[in-house]
Amino acid sequence: MDTGIGFSEIVVIAILCMVFFGSKEIPQLLRVVTKSVTKIRVYSDKAKNEINSIIRTIDSPQQNAPVFTRKAEKNELFSSKIKKLTDEQRGDCVQKITHHLKKHPLYAGATSILIYINKEDEVSTRKLIEEMLLSGKRVAVPYKATHAGYADTIEIVDCQKDIIQGTDNNWEPDPQRLRPFFKSDLHLAVCSGVAFDKQGMRLYKNRSAIDYALWELKGIIPIIGLAFDCQISSELLPSDFRDIRMTEIITESGCLMSTA
Repeated sequence: MDTGIGFSEIVVIAILCMVFFGSKEIPQLLRVVTKSVTKIRVYSDKAKNEINSIIRTIDSPQQNAPVFTRKAEKNELFSSKIKKLTDEQRGDCVQKITHHLKKHPLYAGATSILIYINKEDEVSTRKLIEEMLLSGKRVAVPYKATHAGYADTIEIVDCQKDIIQGTDNNWEPDPQRLRPFFKSDLHLAVCSGVAFDKQGMRLYKNRSAIDYALWELKGIIPIIGLAFDCQISSELLPSDFRDIRMTEIITESGCLMSTA
């Protein structure tokens, strides 16, 4: 196994261990140090990848255009692609996406899941919520009160009663049946989007307090994005510091990012 530690580094660590702990403790201490250094390098690589992604975005020839303008253009592009799918095609794709999600170890090991209720032009999640409840998982959704500038986390117990169709024809939690849910109890977040790129960035319909809810979970729990194949961008999507990178992206073809 490649730990990223050179021979000279191992010799130095061994000498220090002998000086401070004695020769008997060297094997155990080397294992502990090796694991720690390996973890540090993994997190360092992730940080480098994020920084490089930001640099590539800054160096893009389209950078002169404001980010929100470029996001609007991408929204229109991918929304038009999704609208070309028939209801039958959508239903078949959603079934395959759900199948891949259920097989994923992050999903299988989670007993409490935050899931976004999909908007138009996104992978439908309402039936998935029902299946989560039937399997015994606790389910929560983000919810923004009319005059609130932030999103609460609300538990869903009965999908038929707790989720209603709002004034904009999108499904949302029933304001009369709100049950607060502690974010600290969550093990996984699942969300749809208008588009994703292969580095995990998500494009949403319109930014709201509900989308900011992901920011509070960044680095705390894994976040899985659900998308149709036609929603995967071959180019980096425009983004800013408030956008969140997905841990995994699952389409009808399978998992695009394997970090579990």
